[in-house]
Amino acid sequence: MPASKEKSPGAPTRRARKPTATPLKAARGRPTFKPTDENRKMVEAMAAYGVREDEIADIMDIDPKTLRKHFRRELDLGHIKANVKVAESLYQTAIKGGREGVTAAIFWLKTRAGWSEYMSPPAPPPRPPKEAKIGKKEAALQAARNPDKSTSMGELMARRVAGKVH
Repeated sequence: MPASKEKSPGAPTRRARKPTATPLKAARGRPTFKPTDENRKMVEAMAAYGVREDEIADIMDIDPKTLRKHFRRELDLGHIKANVKVAESLYQTAIKGGREGVTAAIFWLKTRAGWSEYMSPPAPPPRPPKEAKIGKKEAALQAARNPDKSTSMGELMARRVAGKVH
């Protein structure tokens, strides 16, 4: 081998290797979602209006699991807060005696809050426990132990069962 590091004219040239791993791992994939206060208000409002979770996720351009992970409270409380507002509005309208908005409020409460004008019937009183059924032979033995005392024969049999007749 020659001592000099000069390349011969027919020798192949070597290329420099490219790094295989990217230095910033966070640069790959979708960035992590960070909810804002504006996002929270929007999700709560849509939940209050009855928009389904998958539709809210589409509007927010996130996966439904991400929506549930970051907005669980807003999804759970949105429709409850809306029902409270409508019930309060109906109550205030009823107190004032006005008729405006009552039909809409009643419709909302029936369809969204589970209200109904029909009351559930009261529970029937509990039935007394049934006596155990006995067979013919057992019934005959019980009748023999407890004779009818209204007849002379029954009176005689009752005394005999009691042991007063010799």
